[in-house]
Amino acid sequence: MTDTPIATIGLSHISIRVRDVARSKAWYQAALGFEVLTEGPAPTPDRTYSAMGLLCDGRLALELLQSPDGHAADIKTFGIVGLSLTVPDIEVAASQAQAKGLDPTPVIEAGDWKVVFLRDPDGNVVEFVMQPPGATSIADFAPVLRARRLNASS
Repeated sequence: MTDTPIATIGLSHISIRVRDVARSKAWYQAALGFEVLTEGPAPTPDRTYSAMGLLCDGRLALELLQSPDGHAADIKTFGIVGLSLTVPDIEVAASQAQAKGLDPTPVIEAGDWKVVFLRDPDGNVVEFVMQPPGATSIADFAPVLRARRLNASS
């Protein structure tokens, strides 16, 4: 294992597992003003269905991920899927993770960004995301995603 830490530049977004994305999306929209930016297969190894959107006046990106087999989170497992950290270079991050023996996934192309996943010692997911140029989080990239969604619906 190398001693050099993997460089991160911010929190990309928070992901939570839900039993039904449509139901949860409606709840988050009604309760907290969740603005959906993207919806469809997530850039995860299982390609689960997801909805990505914004909360807190656009300052926090939240991803709702369809839970496998529709299982609800409980008090023992909570509902957080993992931590998503923005990295300046996904290939470097993946290489560093591999050198540290962290067993990262291959780089997954996700349209405008690229991701790599690994697990911590307790099995929690840590995701590294390389955002499009100029963005340090999904929330930073929201204007582009919002425009795409509006164009697609018109």
